[in-house]
Amino acid sequence: MRQVAVFHEKIEDYARGAIRVEPAQIQSFTLNQIPVTTGLLDTVDTAFDPSLPQNADKVLVRKKAFSCNYRDKALALKAKYRIDNFAAENQARFFTLGSEFVGEVVAVGRGVDQFALGDRVIGNGNYPYSGYEGVSPGLPTNHGSKELEVFHFSKLIRVPESMPLEVAASFPIGGPTAYSLIRELQLKPGEKVLVTAATSNTSLFAISALKNLPVRIFALTTRADFNDRLKELG
Repeated sequence: MRQVAVFHEKIEDYARGAIRVEPAQIQSFTLNQIPVTTGLLDTVDTAFDPSLPQNADKVLVRKKAFSCNYRDKALALKAKYRIDNFAAENQARFFTLGSEFVGEVVAVGRGVDQFALGDRVIGNGNYPYSGYEGVSPGLPTNHGSKELEVFHFSKLIRVPESMPLEVAASFPIGGPTAYSLIRELQLKPGEKVLVTAATSNTSLFAISALKNLPVRIFALTTRADFNDRLKELG
């Protein structure tokens, strides 16, 4: 099972059979002036038995694409600190990245009738309530690049085949955030809407959503090099 992770720089630490990493799959870069090492790891597959009672409401998803966003930056730096300072206690010595994903359903528990094998799904980040007792609200994972992952069925949403993988994998946070903000505004035809920080991901989602409404859109940005792109967006 593949996954993209922040990990300890000493590659020999991974020569234990269960975790494999090739030198060619490693990349180091600087994040907030802090050196971070990432790589594609290969580990044992996630186990899932759909016949077990504890898996009745669960779904096994095989990821097809994932994305990282603003929160992954903080998670990566936190993981870097813990790996460097508590490596002896943390034998795995890696942290799998990714807040958003799109995947394919490969197995379902006996109590799941909302999804079928082969369905394409993304994470459901409903907040502050998940809708089900005992199921946490918010994003379903901090490890979106983990190739196989188990979720409660309520933490998934089916996506249409017309949505490309790269779009679906970057939609679960920015998309619902923008649409919920616009819904709260209760806009009327002809009203003017000002979008600040127009080059941020959330603002770009908002602009794309607002284009479907009979309103006038204005944007603020300190980046003059983005003017042409904003005009293309309307």
